Amino acid sequence: MLESALGIRLLLWVGTTVPRPRPELLPALQSVEVTNDADTGDGFQLTFAVGKDLTGGYDVVESGAFELLNRVWIAAVLGVVPEMLIDGVVTRHDLRPSWEPGRSTFTVTGEDVTLKLDLEERNEPYSNQPDSVIVTKLLGAYPELGLVPRVTATTDVPTETDRIPHQHETDLELIRRVARRNGFVFYLEPLTVGTNTAHWGPVIRGGLPQPALTLGQGPFANLRSLTFSNDGLVTTDFLGYFDEIRDLAVDPGGRLVAGGQSCEFPGNADEVCDFGLVRYTATGSLDRRFGRQGRIRTDLGGDVGEGIRGVVVQTDGRIVATGDTAGPGGPDVGLTRYRANGSLDRSFGVNGVVITPVSPATDEVGGLALQTDGRLVVAGTTAVQQSFGFFVSRYLSS
Repeated sequence: MLESALGIRLLLWVGTTVPRPRPELLPALQSVEVTNDADTGDGFQLTFAVGKDLTGGYDVVESGAFELLNRVWIAAVLGVVPEMLIDGVVTRHDLRPSWEPGRSTFTVTGEDVTLKLDLEERNEPYSNQPDSVIVTKLLGAYPELGLVPRVTATTDVPTETDRIPHQHETDLELIRRVARRNGFVFYLEPLTVGTNTAHWGPVIRGGLPQPALTLGQGPFANLRSLTFSNDGLVTTDFLGYFDEIRDLAVDPGGRLVAGGQSCEFPGNADEVCDFGLVRYTATGSLDRRFGRQGRIRTDLGGDVGEGIRGVVVQTDGRIVATGDTAGPGGPDVGLTRYRANGSLDRSFGVNGVVITPVSPATDEVGGLALQTDGRLVVAGTTAVQQSFGFFVSRYLSS
């Protein structure tokens, strides 16, 4: 009754920690997109029409509502009951000015509040505590997110004489690591405005079976169209110039990590090539929670010729890439390590990068291997007295 009388309306609240209504933003809102994806995570995108204010700035941008990591609530109100679509945080801005009046847009992209658990690395021991107690304690450290823990109890209680569970990553990475160890999953699900269920436990497979896809059967049809294709190819472009994959690895979650060379041509100089890294879901789509929309491009400081030649994924989900980078006498060996979300792991080498000149002249990486003890082995060719030989270098996990 109330639904038909009041209709369906949009709820959009924005704020630093606890969002609040911002009705002045709604007239400029052009589109809202909320994505629910079990592989890459939930996300949202808001597009606003913007105009310049008296100071020459853009009104929605200057309002400060969508500062990075600000919290956003999006819900559909059916009658008087809000149905939460996402409780998220802002991760990206895109401003597209236009000379045509009314055509300038400001796009806000974000992820769900799970990201808040992945911002700070910690080094903490958890003596005499089972995994479920550790997870409950970690979730309790975020009261502002309104988390309602739904944690399945575990019975394995390690003693100090046996082993001491230790955290050496972000809270989210630890929660997911111990979930995998128990055969569990972890995710946040918006329950109502300001409240999220934090599920850490077995996969829930309840509900009725989905009916068969039916097309062209009158009242029994549940589809308007159906298309099948068989391709198996995925093409990913970085900067519209030359890109090349040279190695491929699979992470513990079944995702594909491809490393190679990403080049651009400035137009007034030689082409510039950097380390290029891409991650795909198990279905072959870009993992948009990784790096910038699934892609990473890292400049190690060389002018030309950089590129990845080997990629491995460590047991904790961190990614190590090695390849060539320009040195004083020619290419040197370069290594980079990335966290599971694609950011450089600055605890590795110097701000996430290690550069090794094997010889004073040319060094070229041939491959990378991960030992069972976590150490990294790089092999390749190097210039030796006007001829070429091979080299093998081993690095500690740090």
